[in-house]
Amino acid sequence: MIRLNKWVILMGVSILPTVLGILMNQLIMKVELGGFMMFFLSFMFYLYWIYTGYKIRSTFVVDMKVFLVAHLIGVASLFLMAYQISVQGGFLTGYAGFLPQMYFLPGLSLIARFDVFGILSDLIKLSSVVLSVMVLCFYGGTRLAVKMHTR
Repeated sequence: MIRLNKWVILMGVSILPTVLGILMNQLIMKVELGGFMMFFLSFMFYLYWIYTGYKIRSTFVVDMKVFLVAHLIGVASLFLMAYQISVQGGFLTGYAGFLPQMYFLPGLSLIARFDVFGILSDLIKLSSVVLSVMVLCFYGGTRLAVKMHTR
């Protein structure tokens, strides 16, 4: 039986939002998914991210290194998007322009729905808030695990 390293599993967890974003993008394109369903999927994604933090806490002693590895793809995607928009003037063609956006797609609908004043009209600001909420949800899941296991 193959025993995976804990850090390899954590990197797999880090890639999951991108994979979910690609699947959601396909749903949007093929089924013309929108409105309430996108909001619901986004809400479910954040619940899933809380659960992920909960499960990671049972495997790791959660410290800053775990948070960084779990959100490494998101931070890299945010920097790549900012570089493309500010220096290139737009997104690159191919995977270099496509994949960084997909990381934020699962959580985008919920955050955009609450942006009633248009403060987050810039894609980089909106993606930054999505990443921040993901980190908060992950942290909430780890705290929930601590509370559940100390009883």
